[in-house]
Amino acid sequence: MFCKNCGHQLKDGQKFCPSCGTAVAGEPRQETVCAEPINTEKLYTEPTPEVKQTKLNVGMLVWSILNTVFGSWLPVFGIIGLVMTVTAVNTTPESAEKKLKTAKIMNILGTILAVLIQLAGFVLAILLLSEGELTGNEDMFQFFYF
Repeated sequence: MFCKNCGHQLKDGQKFCPSCGTAVAGEPRQETVCAEPINTEKLYTEPTPEVKQTKLNVGMLVWSILNTVFGSWLPVFGIIGLVMTVTAVNTTPESAEKKLKTAKIMNILGTILAVLIQLAGFVLAILLLSEGELTGNEDMFQFFYF
């Protein structure tokens, strides 16, 4: 027997032509209709990683606020620490750890610099008092700016 479509020789019992896929005569042709369109997207999707809720580090927040308020002329370290502390909430633990580490470093730098500036101011005031240039009754701002 031969295929009606392409002429390829068929073996007995074949329902379709191996060359062109046409149904063999004598077999009723059935069309398969899908009720839903075929999905060509990936059938497997990777599960999204579960994000653990990172709580607000209150100690770091308070330290950042104090560093911002009392940071002499350098409140930028406290501001950076404050931003890093607040943005570490509800992130992945790895990201929160990095942000809190940055906040800690900024707060340490801000605190050290603020203490050094205050100490320098005290030492300068003591030196000026001991030399008699500052009697203690003048306003410090008036002494420095006039």
